[in-house]
Formats: sequence, structure tokens, C-alpha cells
Amino acid sequence: MKICRSTIDSFLIECNRQELDILRNALNNIPQPVDECEYTTLIGATKESTNKILDTLVEALHKF
Repeated sequence: MKICRSTIDSFLIECNRQELDILRNALNNIPQPVDECEYTTLIGATKESTNKILDTLVEALHKF
């Protein structure tokens, strides 16, 4: 995985399939029974935001 370009608030990251799988698995295995407030504190994002990222990763892995 490497950062190809970055600005103050965005990054262009290049990664291989295995690295993308690792990210997907990490997001997918966050304990779901945790309440929303604790989840947001632990992860730094809401479950909804995290699930959108997870959906994008899954889509990328199925597409290619």
C-alpha cells in the first residue's frame, strides 16, 4: 500500500487485493453489539459512515 498523492483533507492510496481484503475484514469485524456512542468513540466514525466505506471496499473487490 502506498500513498500516491495527498492534500490536507484527502489521499489517493494504491493498494493490492490482499491489502483491500485486510481493510474490508477489519471494518467487517468491528463488534456490532457496541452501542452507537461507544462505536463512534472507538472507531472515530458512525456505523453508517463505516458501512458506506465497507460497501465501497466490497464493491471494489467484486468488480475486479
